[in-house]
Amino acid sequence: MTLIAILLSLAISRMIEAAHGWRRLDWLANYADWARSRMAGESVWNGPLGVFVIVAPVVFVTGWLHATLSDWLGMFGFAFAVVVLVASIGPRDVDKQVEHLLDAWGRNDADAVNDQLAGLAGDSHAPGLPREPAVIHNILAGTHTQLLGIIFWFVVLGPIGAVAYRFSVMVAQAARHYSDDWRSFTNAAEVLHGVLDWIPSRLTALGYGITGSFVDALHSWRNVAEAGNGDWVANNRTIVIASGTGALQLEAALAGITDDEPPREFWFGQISAAQALSRRTIVLWLAMIAILTLAGWTR
Repeated sequence: MTLIAILLSLAISRMIEAAHGWRRLDWLANYADWARSRMAGESVWNGPLGVFVIVAPVVFVTGWLHATLSDWLGMFGFAFAVVVLVASIGPRDVDKQVEHLLDAWGRNDADAVNDQLAGLAGDSHAPGLPREPAVIHNILAGTHTQLLGIIFWFVVLGPIGAVAYRFSVMVAQAARHYSDDWRSFTNAAEVLHGVLDWIPSRLTALGYGITGSFVDALHSWRNVAEAGNGDWVANNRTIVIASGTGALQLEAALAGITDDEPPREFWFGQISAAQALSRRTIVLWLAMIAILTLAGWTR
C-alpha cells in the first residue's frame, strides 16, 4: 500500500493543478509563526524545547488522525495518507518548472527564460554571476528536499514521517530569518532537519551516482566530505549537489570549454541533463521501494 500511495500521490501532484495550492501549507507556516510569537520573552523556549513544542503537536495530530481513520476503515486511512503525502511534497514542482524553462528556451522567449531562471535560481544565485549553475544545483537539491526526502520518511513512518520532514524544512527555513535573539532556536531547528535529512540525503547522493557517472559522483562526494567545515547539517545539501554534479560530469564538461564564459547552449544542455538525472533517480527509488514491498519489508 505504501508504494501505491506514493505512485498515486505523484500522479495527483503531476496531473491536478489544484494540488499545487495544497502544498504551500501556508496555514502550517502561520501556525509556526503564531506559536513562536507566544514564546517571545521566555528564554526557555529559545532552543530545542521551543522547536519541539511547535513540531510535536502537528506530528501527533497527523499520527492520531491516521490511526483513527485506519481503525475505522482501512481505506480512509489510506486516503488520508495519500492526501498528507500530496500536501507534503513540494512546495514547488521542480520538474515542471524546468519543463517551462526549457520550453521557453526552445521558443526563444527571452523574457520567459529569464523569469523561469530567476524562479529556479532563487536566493542561492549570487549577484553578478550566471543563474544557470544555481539552477542546476537547485534542481538536484530540490528533487531531494522537496520529494525524495519526504518519500523516504513516508516509507519509514508513513504520514507522520512525511509531515515531520516537510515541517522540519519549513521551520528551519523560517528560523533563518529570525533575529539573532533567536539564534538558539534557529540552531535547534536546523539540527532537527539535519538529523532527519542525514540518511535520505546520502541515499539521494548514491542514487545520483547509480543513475549517472558513479565514479565521478563518488569522487565529488569524497572531496566535499574531506573538505567539510564541520557543519554536518549544511553538508547534507552539499553532498547531494556534489554527487549530482559529479554524476553529470559537469566539472569535466566545463574544463573542455575554451571560451571565457560557457555559452548559454551549454548551460541549458546541462539543465536538461540534470532534469533527466533527477527523473532517473526518482524511478530508481520507486523500483527499490517496489523490491522492498515484494520482499515484505514495507507494507
